[in-house]
Amino acid sequence: MASSYNIRENFLEESFILQKHLGMGYRDVRELPLTYRRWYIERLVRHFKSIKGKNKNIGQNKTGSPDIMKTVKTDASKQEDLKKIEKIFKKFS
Repeated sequence: MASSYNIRENFLEESFILQKHLGMGYRDVRELPLTYRRWYIERLVRHFKSIKGKNKNIGQNKTGSPDIMKTVKTDASKQEDLKKIEKIFKKFS
């Protein structure tokens, strides 16, 4: 059985992700049923994966446009968040 510390830490990770990317308040996250919280996070994972795929295509078709390079650089932090989200879900698998 998981310790209460791990359960609390997992909730805080989920809370951080939903607050950062969806602009939800702590109270809103806390009041969401567990299944809804997990659905939102899984949906964010799919969203970030689609962005990652688009960026990979952009990287292969380099046009030298400064706007494209800015997009690739700003999405690096989103890819780090995706890795954190995937790590959370590996704990439950």
